[in-house]
Amino acid sequence: MKNCLSLSSNRDLLARISQAAKRCELRPCLLPKGADTVQEQIDTYGLAVIDGQFPWSDVMPVLSAFEKNGIPILFICSSHLNEIHVQHIYNGICATALDKATAAELTKAMERLLTPEATVISVGDISMDLMRHLVLRNGLPIYLTVQEYELLYFLMKQPGEVCTRDIMLREVWGFLSGGKTRTVDIHIGRLRKKIGAEMVPMICCLLHPCADSC
Repeated sequence: MKNCLSLSSNRDLLARISQAAKRCELRPCLLPKGADTVQEQIDTYGLAVIDGQFPWSDVMPVLSAFEKNGIPILFICSSHLNEIHVQHIYNGICATALDKATAAELTKAMERLLTPEATVISVGDISMDLMRHLVLRNGLPIYLTVQEYELLYFLMKQPGEVCTRDIMLREVWGFLSGGKTRTVDIHIGRLRKKIGAEMVPMICCLLHPCADSC
């Protein structure tokens, strides 16, 4: 079992990271003493989760070692602007999540980082660079929040398929029961604005008794 290196001083966040890591069959661990220790133990790590509030003097050796060895990092950010910033300054394999993310949401982000797959998926003129965590339309970047990215990723893996809101809630948000379909509507609406309303029907068809299809 590989280790999940957790860098945060927030106990509540560490608890959620620990839950998510165990669901991904990783062993949660804290930063070992000594900057060289991370590099010496690099083969034992499968993932790192780094809180943006953690001291950067401790973070830099981890960034260098993980990027050099191709080990993914999940960055925990305090705002969507910080997410966008991280995605553009770090060149290694990474994803981002907000510090308010639930253990289920963190699990989803970790699973995507840990699952080998094609590095780019495309539907029409929309493409997702999974290694760089970027969404492009005609080569131009589209800036999405983590949850918008997760939803678009889920839909683009099965383009054109009919999908209910309950399925999206379960697969993207980790909700086991319905009742929060408004959450899906809000995020679909945001995707319409960001990727273009005409692109949504190419990606999915929503099935809901009280709503029009996309």
